[in-house]
Amino acid sequence: MTLLKRAEPKLEARVLQNAKRFIPDVSNLKVYLMLKPNGTFLKNDNGQVAMELLTDEELSDYLHKGAVALKVGV
Repeated sequence: MTLLKRAEPKLEARVLQNAKRFIPDVSNLKVYLMLKPNGTFLKNDNGQVAMELLTDEELSDYLHKGAVALKVGV
């Protein structure tokens, strides 16, 4: 199971601004950082922190399926 943590507002704004180059409407998306089960950040092959851009509906579906869990707080 993958853990997700909501990105801080400043980072989320920057990521969504970049995403506008590829996705016409980002207004309903939120940015989630991916974590390993031990709570450390999951890294992509290029060394960057892995992240997902999800709508509230997509997140809800993943949570109900047990595919992800949310990390709340720091």
